[in-house]
Amino acid sequence: MESNQSLRYLLLIPRELQDGILSQLRVSDLSSFSLCSKGCYEIAIPFLFRSVSFSKRLLNAFRDGGRLSHAREHVKHVSLYNFYSQMVPFVVDPDSEDFDSETLEIAISRCRYFASNISLFPNIKSLDIGFSLTRPHGSFVLGTGHVINLPNMVFRSILTKISNYSFFRTLKQFTVETGSMKPVYYIPEYVLDLLSPENQAFLRLHLKPRQIAHTLAIFPWNLEEAKIHFEDHEYNSTKGPLFNWCPILGGDLEDTFYLTQGSVTTLKHLNISCRYPRNKYYNFALPRDVPSSPLSKFRIYANVTKLHLTLGECHPRIFEEIARVFPNVVDLTVAQIPLVATYLLSGTWSRDKSVVYTAIPKMKNLRSAQLPWPILVSEADLGMSVPRNRSTHAGAIQLRDSVGVWIVQGLVDLEEVVFTKWSYDRGLEKFVRNTIIFTAGKDVRPQVGVEMKSNMFVNLEGLWNENGMESRKRQLDEEDVRDLQCEDDLSY
Repeated sequence: MESNQSLRYLLLIPRELQDGILSQLRVSDLSSFSLCSKGCYEIAIPFLFRSVSFSKRLLNAFRDGGRLSHAREHVKHVSLYNFYSQMVPFVVDPDSEDFDSETLEIAISRCRYFASNISLFPNIKSLDIGFSLTRPHGSFVLGTGHVINLPNMVFRSILTKISNYSFFRTLKQFTVETGSMKPVYYIPEYVLDLLSPENQAFLRLHLKPRQIAHTLAIFPWNLEEAKIHFEDHEYNSTKGPLFNWCPILGGDLEDTFYLTQGSVTTLKHLNISCRYPRNKYYNFALPRDVPSSPLSKFRIYANVTKLHLTLGECHPRIFEEIARVFPNVVDLTVAQIPLVATYLLSGTWSRDKSVVYTAIPKMKNLRSAQLPWPILVSEADLGMSVPRNRSTHAGAIQLRDSVGVWIVQGLVDLEEVVFTKWSYDRGLEKFVRNTIIFTAGKDVRPQVGVEMKSNMFVNLEGLWNENGMESRKRQLDEEDVRDLQCEDDLSY
Protein backbone atom coordinates (compact mmCIF):
# COMPACT_ATOMS: atom_id res chain seq x y z
CA MET A 1 0.00 0.00 0.00
CA GLU A 2 2.79 2.36 0.93
CA SER A 3 4.65 1.59 -2.29
CA ASN A 4 1.55 2.35 -4.38
CA GLN A 5 1.05 5.62 -2.53
CA SER A 6 4.72 6.55 -2.98
CA LEU A 7 4.42 5.70 -6.66
CA ARG A 8 1.44 8.03 -7.03
CA TYR A 9 3.41 10.82 -5.37
CA LEU A 10 6.38 10.17 -7.64
CA LEU A 11 4.19 10.19 -10.73
CA LEU A 12 2.86 13.61 -9.73
CA ILE A 13 6.37 15.06 -9.79
CA PRO A 14 7.40 16.62 -13.12
CA ARG A 15 9.48 14.28 -15.28
CA GLU A 16 12.55 16.52 -15.01
CA LEU A 17 12.49 16.21 -11.22
CA GLN A 18 11.91 12.46 -11.45
CA ASP A 19 14.97 12.09 -13.62
CA GLY A 20 17.01 14.27 -11.29
CA ILE A 21 16.09 12.15 -8.26
CA LEU A 22 16.59 8.77 -9.91
CA SER A 23 19.90 9.77 -11.49
CA GLN A 24 21.37 10.31 -8.01
CA LEU A 25 20.43 6.88 -6.66
CA ARG A 26 22.87 4.00 -6.42
CA VAL A 27 22.28 0.86 -8.45
CA SER A 28 21.29 -1.08 -5.33
CA ASP A 29 18.68 1.56 -4.44
CA LEU A 30 17.34 1.64 -7.98
CA SER A 31 17.11 -2.14 -7.98
CA SER A 32 15.11 -2.12 -4.74
CA PHE A 33 12.83 0.62 -6.05
CA SER A 34 12.22 -1.24 -9.32
CA LEU A 35 10.86 -4.25 -7.38
CA CYS A 36 8.05 -2.24 -5.79
CA SER A 37 5.72 -2.50 -8.76
CA LYS A 38 5.63 -2.69 -12.52
CA GLY A 39 5.24 1.07 -12.66
CA CYS A 40 8.32 1.58 -10.51
CA TYR A 41 10.27 -0.78 -12.73
CA GLU A 42 9.32 1.14 -15.86
CA ILE A 43 10.40 4.41 -14.26
CA ALA A 44 13.68 2.98 -12.94
CA ILE A 45 14.78 0.95 -15.94
CA PRO A 46 16.43 3.80 -17.94
CA PHE A 47 18.63 4.53 -14.91
CA LEU A 48 19.10 0.97 -13.68
CA PHE A 49 20.79 -0.15 -16.88
CA ARG A 50 22.32 3.10 -18.11
CA SER A 51 25.85 1.87 -17.26
CA VAL A 52 27.07 -1.70 -17.65
CA SER A 53 30.43 -3.40 -17.33
CA PHE A 54 30.94 -5.88 -20.14
CA SER A 55 30.75 -9.61 -19.44
CA LYS A 56 29.40 -12.55 -21.37
CA ARG A 57 26.67 -13.30 -18.83
CA LEU A 58 25.46 -9.71 -19.02
CA LEU A 59 25.50 -9.76 -22.80
CA ASN A 60 23.47 -12.97 -22.89
CA ALA A 61 20.82 -11.33 -20.72
CA PHE A 62 20.49 -8.47 -23.22
CA ARG A 63 20.27 -10.66 -26.33
CA ASP A 64 17.01 -11.36 -28.16
CA GLY A 65 15.01 -13.60 -25.88
CA GLY A 66 17.08 -12.66 -22.84
CA ARG A 67 15.34 -11.33 -19.77
CA LEU A 68 16.87 -7.86 -20.27
CA SER A 69 16.40 -7.60 -24.04
CA HIS A 70 13.80 -4.87 -23.51
CA ALA A 71 16.35 -2.71 -21.65
CA ARG A 72 19.29 -2.61 -24.04
CA GLU A 73 18.14 0.63 -25.69
CA HIS A 74 18.60 2.34 -22.30
CA VAL A 75 22.30 1.43 -22.03
CA LYS A 76 24.32 4.62 -22.47
CA HIS A 77 27.69 3.62 -21.03
CA VAL A 78 29.69 0.43 -21.58
CA SER A 79 33.05 -0.38 -20.04
CA LEU A 80 35.49 -3.15 -20.85
CA TYR A 81 37.43 -3.56 -17.61
CA ASN A 82 36.42 -6.81 -15.98
CA PHE A 83 38.50 -9.11 -18.18
CA TYR A 84 41.61 -7.23 -17.05
CA SER A 85 41.45 -8.77 -13.57
CA GLN A 86 40.91 -12.30 -14.87
CA MET A 87 44.13 -12.59 -16.86
CA VAL A 88 46.96 -14.69 -15.42
CA PRO A 89 50.70 -14.21 -16.02
CA PHE A 90 52.32 -15.88 -18.99
CA VAL A 91 55.54 -17.86 -18.93
CA VAL A 92 58.47 -15.72 -20.10
CA ASP A 93 59.78 -18.19 -22.68
CA PRO A 94 57.22 -18.82 -25.45
CA ASP A 95 59.23 -21.85 -26.58
CA SER A 96 58.78 -23.50 -23.20
CA GLU A 97 56.51 -26.51 -22.90
CA ASP A 98 54.76 -24.62 -20.11
CA PHE A 99 53.83 -21.67 -22.31
CA ASP A 100 50.21 -20.88 -21.53
CA SER A 101 48.77 -20.41 -24.99
CA GLU A 102 45.26 -21.04 -23.65
CA THR A 103 45.43 -17.93 -21.48
CA LEU A 104 46.57 -15.87 -24.45
CA GLU A 105 43.71 -17.33 -26.47
CA ILE A 106 41.15 -16.38 -23.82
CA ALA A 107 42.50 -12.84 -23.52
CA ILE A 108 42.22 -12.11 -27.24
CA SER A 109 38.91 -13.96 -27.54
CA ARG A 110 37.38 -11.71 -24.90
CA CYS A 111 38.43 -8.64 -26.85
CA ARG A 112 37.11 -10.08 -30.10
CA TYR A 113 33.85 -11.05 -28.42
CA PHE A 114 33.48 -7.56 -27.00
CA ALA A 115 34.17 -5.88 -30.34
CA SER A 116 31.78 -8.18 -32.18
CA ASN A 117 28.83 -7.86 -29.80
CA ILE A 118 28.89 -4.32 -28.44
CA SER A 119 26.66 -3.30 -31.34
CA LEU A 120 23.84 -4.92 -29.37
CA PHE A 121 23.54 -1.55 -27.58
CA PRO A 122 22.51 1.02 -30.21
CA ASN A 123 22.46 4.14 -28.02
CA ILE A 124 25.90 4.11 -26.40
CA LYS A 125 27.19 7.61 -25.66
CA SER A 126 30.10 6.73 -23.40
CA LEU A 127 32.70 4.00 -23.81
CA ASP A 128 35.58 2.98 -21.53
CA ILE A 129 38.25 0.53 -22.64
CA GLY A 130 40.93 -0.35 -20.13
CA PHE A 131 43.14 -3.39 -20.27
CA SER A 132 46.49 -4.97 -19.70
CA LEU A 133 47.28 -8.51 -20.75
CA THR A 134 49.14 -9.28 -17.54
CA ARG A 135 48.70 -8.68 -13.88
CA PRO A 136 50.87 -5.90 -12.41
CA HIS A 137 53.40 -8.32 -10.94
CA GLY A 138 53.14 -11.10 -13.51
CA SER A 139 55.64 -12.40 -16.02
CA PHE A 140 55.90 -11.00 -19.53
CA VAL A 141 56.42 -12.73 -22.81
CA LEU A 142 59.59 -11.30 -24.33
CA GLY A 143 61.34 -12.25 -27.54
CA THR A 144 64.15 -11.40 -29.90
CA GLY A 145 64.14 -10.58 -33.58
CA HIS A 146 60.86 -9.40 -35.09
CA VAL A 147 58.53 -8.69 -32.18
CA ILE A 148 55.11 -7.10 -31.88
CA ASN A 149 53.41 -5.14 -29.14
CA LEU A 150 50.32 -7.21 -28.48
CA PRO A 151 48.31 -4.65 -26.45
CA ASN A 152 48.74 -2.14 -29.28
CA MET A 153 47.56 -4.66 -31.82
CA VAL A 154 44.56 -5.83 -29.80
CA PHE A 155 43.38 -2.31 -29.06
CA ARG A 156 43.76 -1.27 -32.68
CA SER A 157 41.73 -4.31 -33.69
CA ILE A 158 38.97 -3.39 -31.24
CA LEU A 159 38.77 0.17 -32.55
CA THR A 160 38.74 -0.92 -36.17
CA LYS A 161 35.91 -3.35 -35.51
CA ILE A 162 33.65 -1.07 -33.48
CA SER A 163 34.24 1.92 -35.78
CA ASN A 164 31.82 0.25 -38.20
CA TYR A 165 28.90 0.55 -35.77
CA SER A 166 26.51 3.50 -35.87
CA PHE A 167 26.95 4.47 -32.19
CA PHE A 168 30.68 5.04 -32.77
CA ARG A 169 29.91 8.18 -34.75
CA THR A 170 27.79 9.67 -31.95
CA LEU A 171 29.98 8.90 -28.93
CA LYS A 172 30.30 11.81 -26.51
CA GLN A 173 32.81 10.35 -24.06
CA PHE A 174 35.68 7.95 -24.68
CA THR A 175 38.22 6.60 -22.18
CA VAL A 176 41.38 4.62 -22.88
CA GLU A 177 43.45 3.19 -20.03
CA THR A 178 46.28 0.76 -20.64
CA GLY A 179 47.27 -0.13 -17.10
CA SER A 180 50.83 -0.87 -16.11
CA MET A 181 53.07 -2.41 -18.76
CA LYS A 182 56.59 -2.47 -17.29
CA PRO A 183 58.51 -4.08 -18.85
CA VAL A 184 56.62 -3.45 -22.08
CA TYR A 185 54.76 -6.49 -23.28
CA TYR A 186 56.20 -7.78 -26.56
CA ILE A 187 55.95 -11.22 -28.08
CA PRO A 188 57.54 -12.81 -31.16
CA GLU A 189 55.24 -12.71 -34.16
CA TYR A 190 55.30 -16.48 -34.61
CA VAL A 191 53.52 -16.90 -31.26
CA LEU A 192 50.35 -15.72 -33.01
CA ASP A 193 50.39 -18.97 -34.96
CA LEU A 194 49.30 -20.65 -31.71
CA LEU A 195 46.01 -18.77 -31.81
CA SER A 196 42.75 -19.97 -33.32
CA PRO A 197 41.98 -18.95 -36.92
CA GLU A 198 39.30 -16.55 -35.67
CA ASN A 199 41.72 -14.72 -33.39
CA GLN A 200 44.44 -14.69 -36.04
CA ALA A 201 42.02 -13.03 -38.43
CA PHE A 202 41.04 -10.55 -35.72
CA LEU A 203 44.68 -9.46 -35.29
CA ARG A 204 46.47 -9.96 -38.60
CA LEU A 205 44.47 -7.31 -40.40
CA HIS A 206 46.49 -4.80 -38.41
CA LEU A 207 50.03 -6.13 -38.76
CA LYS A 208 51.17 -3.00 -40.54
CA PRO A 209 53.28 0.05 -39.65
CA ARG A 210 51.72 2.96 -37.84
CA GLN A 211 49.65 5.22 -40.07
CA ILE A 212 48.36 8.41 -38.52
CA ALA A 213 45.62 8.90 -41.12
CA HIS A 214 44.27 5.40 -40.51
CA THR A 215 44.40 5.93 -36.76
CA LEU A 216 42.37 9.12 -37.06
CA ALA A 217 39.85 7.29 -39.22
CA ILE A 218 39.08 4.73 -36.50
CA PHE A 219 39.35 6.97 -33.43
CA PRO A 220 36.02 8.53 -32.34
CA TRP A 221 35.24 11.95 -33.74
CA ASN A 222 33.12 14.75 -32.28
CA LEU A 223 33.78 13.74 -28.67
CA GLU A 224 32.92 16.12 -25.85
CA GLU A 225 35.10 14.37 -23.28
CA ALA A 226 38.20 12.24 -23.79
CA LYS A 227 40.37 10.49 -21.22
CA ILE A 228 43.57 8.91 -22.51
CA HIS A 229 45.78 7.31 -19.89
CA PHE A 230 49.06 5.55 -20.56
CA GLU A 231 50.67 4.14 -17.43
CA ASP A 232 54.18 3.32 -18.75
CA HIS A 233 55.78 6.66 -17.84
CA GLU A 234 59.22 5.21 -17.16
CA TYR A 235 59.74 3.40 -20.43
CA ASN A 236 62.50 4.81 -22.63
CA SER A 237 60.64 5.71 -25.79
CA THR A 238 63.75 5.84 -27.96
CA LYS A 239 64.11 2.05 -27.87
CA GLY A 240 61.92 -0.63 -29.34
CA PRO A 241 58.81 -0.39 -31.54
CA LEU A 242 56.34 0.78 -28.88
CA PHE A 243 56.17 4.36 -30.15
CA ASN A 244 56.51 3.35 -33.79
CA TRP A 245 53.80 0.73 -33.98
CA CYS A 246 50.63 2.42 -32.88
CA PRO A 247 50.27 5.85 -31.28
CA ILE A 248 47.16 4.91 -29.34
CA LEU A 249 49.04 2.96 -26.69
CA GLY A 250 52.39 4.63 -27.13
CA GLY A 251 51.90 7.22 -24.45
CA ASP A 252 53.25 9.97 -26.72
CA LEU A 253 51.84 13.47 -26.12
CA GLU A 254 52.09 14.43 -29.78
CA ASP A 255 50.25 11.26 -30.78
CA THR A 256 47.61 11.97 -28.15
CA PHE A 257 46.93 15.29 -29.84
CA TYR A 258 46.70 13.51 -33.18
CA LEU A 259 44.10 11.15 -31.75
CA THR A 260 41.88 13.97 -30.55
CA GLN A 261 42.15 16.21 -33.61
CA GLY A 262 38.92 14.74 -34.96
CA SER A 263 37.15 16.26 -31.95
CA VAL A 264 39.01 19.57 -31.89
CA THR A 265 35.83 21.65 -32.30
CA THR A 266 33.67 19.65 -29.87
CA LEU A 267 35.96 18.65 -26.97
CA LYS A 268 35.13 20.31 -23.66
CA HIS A 269 37.01 18.11 -21.18
CA LEU A 270 40.37 16.46 -21.88
CA ASN A 271 42.22 14.22 -19.44
CA ILE A 272 45.66 13.05 -20.57
CA SER A 273 48.17 10.89 -18.77
CA CYS A 274 51.19 10.25 -20.96
CA ARG A 275 54.79 11.21 -21.65
CA TYR A 276 56.73 13.04 -24.31
CA PRO A 277 59.59 11.14 -26.01
CA ARG A 278 62.99 12.56 -25.28
CA ASN A 279 64.02 12.55 -28.92
CA LYS A 280 61.15 14.99 -29.69
CA TYR A 281 61.68 17.48 -26.87
CA TYR A 282 63.54 20.06 -28.88
CA ASN A 283 61.26 20.10 -31.90
CA PHE A 284 58.18 20.35 -29.72
CA ALA A 285 59.51 23.57 -28.19
CA LEU A 286 59.85 25.37 -31.50
CA PRO A 287 57.37 28.17 -32.32
CA ARG A 288 54.17 27.17 -34.09
CA ASP A 289 55.22 28.85 -37.34
CA VAL A 290 58.29 26.63 -37.65
CA PRO A 291 57.34 23.73 -39.99
CA SER A 292 59.25 21.13 -37.95
CA SER A 293 57.26 21.93 -34.81
CA PRO A 294 54.61 19.24 -34.17
CA LEU A 295 52.25 21.88 -32.80
CA SER A 296 52.23 23.62 -36.18
CA LYS A 297 50.09 20.71 -37.39
CA PHE A 298 47.47 21.05 -34.66
CA ARG A 299 44.36 23.16 -34.63
CA ILE A 300 43.36 25.13 -31.55
CA TYR A 301 41.10 23.43 -28.99
CA ALA A 302 38.95 26.51 -28.49
CA ASN A 303 36.15 24.79 -26.53
CA VAL A 304 38.23 22.86 -23.99
CA THR A 305 37.54 24.41 -20.60
CA LYS A 306 38.71 21.57 -18.35
CA LEU A 307 42.20 20.13 -18.83
CA HIS A 308 43.80 17.44 -16.67
CA LEU A 309 47.46 16.58 -17.36
CA THR A 310 49.78 13.92 -15.97
CA LEU A 311 53.01 14.20 -17.93
CA GLY A 312 55.94 11.91 -17.26
CA GLU A 313 58.48 14.02 -19.12
CA CYS A 314 58.36 17.28 -21.05
CA HIS A 315 60.34 20.16 -22.47
CA PRO A 316 60.44 23.50 -20.58
CA ARG A 317 58.41 25.14 -23.34
CA ILE A 318 55.69 22.53 -23.35
CA PHE A 319 53.32 24.32 -20.97
CA GLU A 320 53.65 27.53 -22.96
CA GLU A 321 52.62 25.59 -26.05
CA ILE A 322 49.78 23.93 -24.16
CA ALA A 323 48.53 27.35 -23.07
CA ARG A 324 48.49 28.33 -26.74
CA VAL A 325 46.73 25.18 -27.96
CA PHE A 326 44.14 25.35 -25.14
CA PRO A 327 43.49 29.12 -24.86
CA ASN A 328 40.17 28.93 -22.99
CA VAL A 329 40.96 26.52 -20.16
CA VAL A 330 39.04 27.45 -17.03
CA ASP A 331 39.88 24.47 -14.82
CA LEU A 332 43.46 23.14 -14.98
CA THR A 333 44.92 20.15 -13.14
CA VAL A 334 48.56 19.12 -13.36
CA ALA A 335 48.70 15.89 -11.40
CA GLN A 336 52.46 15.60 -10.95
CA ILE A 337 55.68 17.51 -11.46
CA PRO A 338 57.12 16.26 -14.73
CA LEU A 339 60.73 15.40 -15.32
CA VAL A 340 61.59 18.40 -17.45
CA ALA A 341 64.61 18.16 -19.70
CA THR A 342 66.27 21.27 -21.11
CA TYR A 343 68.66 20.89 -24.01
CA LEU A 344 71.64 23.16 -23.41
CA LEU A 345 74.03 24.63 -25.98
CA SER A 346 76.71 22.40 -24.53
CA GLY A 347 74.81 19.42 -25.90
CA THR A 348 73.72 18.14 -22.50
CA TRP A 349 70.38 17.86 -20.77
CA SER A 350 69.47 19.56 -17.51
CA ARG A 351 66.33 19.17 -15.45
CA ASP A 352 64.01 21.98 -14.51
CA LYS A 353 60.77 21.76 -12.53
CA SER A 354 59.51 25.32 -12.72
CA VAL A 355 57.87 25.41 -16.14
CA VAL A 356 54.40 24.61 -14.84
CA TYR A 357 54.34 27.79 -12.80
CA THR A 358 55.93 30.20 -15.27
CA ALA A 359 53.32 29.26 -17.90
CA ILE A 360 50.31 29.77 -15.62
CA PRO A 361 49.92 33.54 -16.34
CA LYS A 362 49.55 32.73 -20.05
CA MET A 363 46.25 30.93 -19.40
CA LYS A 364 44.21 34.11 -19.25
CA ASN A 365 40.80 32.51 -18.63
CA LEU A 366 41.94 30.34 -15.73
CA ARG A 367 39.64 30.24 -12.70
CA SER A 368 40.80 27.14 -10.87
CA ALA A 369 44.16 25.34 -10.84
CA GLN A 370 45.42 22.25 -9.04
CA LEU A 371 49.20 22.07 -9.20
CA PRO A 372 52.04 20.08 -7.68
CA TRP A 373 53.81 21.77 -4.78
CA PRO A 374 56.85 23.55 -6.30
CA ILE A 375 60.12 21.76 -5.58
CA LEU A 376 63.54 23.26 -6.32
CA VAL A 377 62.25 26.52 -7.77
CA SER A 378 63.30 30.10 -7.20
CA GLU A 379 61.10 33.09 -6.46
CA ALA A 380 61.61 34.22 -10.05
CA ASP A 381 60.15 30.91 -11.25
CA LEU A 382 56.99 31.63 -9.25
CA GLY A 383 56.64 35.07 -10.82
CA MET A 384 58.39 37.16 -8.18
CA SER A 385 60.08 40.34 -9.33
CA VAL A 386 63.24 39.72 -7.27
CA PRO A 387 65.05 36.65 -8.59
CA ARG A 388 67.19 34.34 -6.51
CA ASN A 389 70.16 32.40 -7.76
CA ARG A 390 69.53 29.50 -5.39
CA SER A 391 66.60 27.19 -5.92
CA THR A 392 64.77 26.07 -2.79
CA HIS A 393 61.69 24.22 -1.68
CA ALA A 394 58.81 26.66 -2.02
CA GLY A 395 57.07 27.69 1.19
CA ALA A 396 53.50 28.74 1.85
CA ILE A 397 54.40 32.45 1.84
CA GLN A 398 56.03 32.15 -1.58
CA LEU A 399 53.03 30.28 -2.94
CA ARG A 400 50.64 32.89 -1.58
CA ASP A 401 52.63 35.72 -3.14
CA SER A 402 52.89 33.91 -6.47
CA VAL A 403 49.09 33.61 -6.68
CA GLY A 404 48.82 37.36 -6.14
CA VAL A 405 51.42 37.98 -8.85
CA TRP A 406 49.52 35.81 -11.32
CA ILE A 407 46.38 37.85 -10.72
CA VAL A 408 48.29 41.08 -11.26
CA GLN A 409 49.69 39.64 -14.49
CA GLY A 410 46.22 39.20 -15.93
CA LEU A 411 44.48 36.21 -14.32
CA VAL A 412 41.68 38.42 -13.03
CA ASP A 413 39.19 35.52 -12.93
CA LEU A 414 41.44 33.28 -10.82
CA GLU A 415 39.44 32.10 -7.81
CA GLU A 416 41.31 29.13 -6.36
CA VAL A 417 44.75 27.55 -6.58
CA VAL A 418 45.47 24.22 -4.89
CA PHE A 419 49.05 23.05 -4.32
CA THR A 420 49.53 19.39 -3.40
CA LYS A 421 52.63 17.75 -1.97
CA TRP A 422 53.13 14.05 -1.25
CA SER A 423 55.52 12.99 1.48
CA TYR A 424 56.22 9.81 3.41
CA ASP A 425 55.67 9.99 7.16
CA ARG A 426 58.10 7.53 8.74
CA GLY A 427 56.29 7.66 12.06
CA LEU A 428 52.93 6.78 10.54
CA GLU A 429 54.52 4.61 7.83
CA LYS A 430 52.10 6.16 5.39
CA PHE A 431 52.12 8.59 2.51
CA VAL A 432 50.63 11.93 3.46
CA ARG A 433 49.09 14.38 1.02
CA ASN A 434 49.54 17.96 2.16
CA THR A 435 47.23 20.37 0.37
CA ILE A 436 47.41 24.13 0.64
CA ILE A 437 44.49 26.03 -0.87
CA PHE A 438 44.51 29.69 -1.80
CA THR A 439 41.23 31.42 -2.53
CA ALA A 440 41.19 34.89 -4.01
CA GLY A 441 38.69 37.54 -4.99
CA LYS A 442 38.85 39.41 -8.26
CA ASP A 443 40.68 42.36 -6.76
CA VAL A 444 44.26 42.65 -8.00
CA ARG A 445 45.41 42.82 -4.35
CA PRO A 446 43.25 40.07 -2.83
CA GLN A 447 43.10 38.81 0.71
CA VAL A 448 44.36 35.27 0.30
CA GLY A 449 43.17 32.55 2.65
CA VAL A 450 45.19 29.47 3.49
CA GLU A 451 43.83 26.08 4.44
CA MET A 452 45.90 23.00 5.26
CA LYS A 453 44.59 19.49 4.74
CA SER A 454 46.08 16.02 5.01
CA ASN A 455 44.82 12.73 3.63
CA MET A 456 46.45 9.44 4.56
CA PHE A 457 47.20 6.49 2.32
CA VAL A 458 48.15 3.07 3.57
CA ASN A 459 50.90 2.30 1.09
CA LEU A 460 52.53 3.29 -2.16
CA GLU A 461 50.12 1.20 -4.21
CA GLY A 462 47.23 3.20 -2.79
CA LEU A 463 49.00 6.42 -3.76
CA TRP A 464 49.51 5.56 -7.42
CA ASN A 465 46.21 3.72 -7.89
CA GLU A 466 43.98 6.38 -6.32
CA ASN A 467 42.83 7.66 -9.71
CA GLY A 468 44.06 4.73 -11.78
CA MET A 469 42.55 1.79 -13.52
CA GLU A 470 42.24 -0.42 -10.44
CA SER A 471 40.02 2.03 -8.57
CA ARG A 472 37.99 2.69 -11.72
CA LYS A 473 37.51 -1.03 -12.28
CA ARG A 474 36.39 -1.55 -8.69
CA GLN A 475 33.94 1.32 -9.03
CA LEU A 476 32.49 -0.16 -12.20
CA ASP A 477 32.24 -3.60 -10.60
CA GLU A 478 30.30 -2.11 -7.69
CA GLU A 479 27.94 -0.36 -10.08
CA ASP A 480 27.37 -3.41 -12.25
CA VAL A 481 23.95 -5.04 -12.31
CA ARG A 482 23.94 -7.34 -9.28
CA ASP A 483 20.80 -9.39 -9.74
CA LEU A 484 21.84 -11.38 -12.82
CA GLN A 485 21.76 -15.04 -11.82
CA CYS A 486 23.26 -16.72 -14.88
CA GLU A 487 26.88 -17.89 -14.70
CA ASP A 488 29.58 -16.16 -16.72
CA ASP A 489 30.96 -18.63 -19.24
CA LEU A 490 34.71 -18.04 -19.61
CA SER A 491 34.86 -19.76 -22.99
CA TYR A 492 34.51 -17.42 -25.93
